[in-house]
Amino acid sequence: MLSRQLCVLTLVAACGDAPRAPSHPGPSKPGGARVVALPETGDFDRLVADAAANARAAGLEPYLEFTAAWCAPCRHFEQLRDEPTMTSALAGTLIIQADYDRWQAVADRLAVSAIPTWLALDAQGRPRPERRIDGGAWSEDTAANMAPALGAFFHAGD
Repeated sequence: MLSRQLCVLTLVAACGDAPRAPSHPGPSKPGGARVVALPETGDFDRLVADAAANARAAGLEPYLEFTAAWCAPCRHFEQLRDEPTMTSALAGTLIIQADYDRWQAVADRLAVSAIPTWLALDAQGRPRPERRIDGGAWSEDTAANMAPALGAFFHAGD
């Protein structure tokens, strides 16, 4: 029995933290975005609306991002998110990340044709397909290229 418990403990340690539910905005560096991963099961619209409501209650503006583990620009975004120019561009936001492969039918419904794609959400937490940005908005995936485009998108209403 002890051997089995150690195996499970080792597996948990090797895999890292379990994904966070979207009900609690995740930690971020001061000024940067908070990020939550959308669960892979459930009612997509309800999950996003709930995460958006929680974000707004925490004083954050929510956005939906379609991302994928195999997507190089998505990985670059994750790696660069804590760069100073990026934290400024992402300040005050909560990014609700939806796995493109799991939620592809929803992505298709929202006409997501590239990833990463970020969509603004309306007051009820519904995606606004007409207000979006994707990785085609900049050239090379560097903070210097990404931050101005993302900052303009995320802070258009400021």
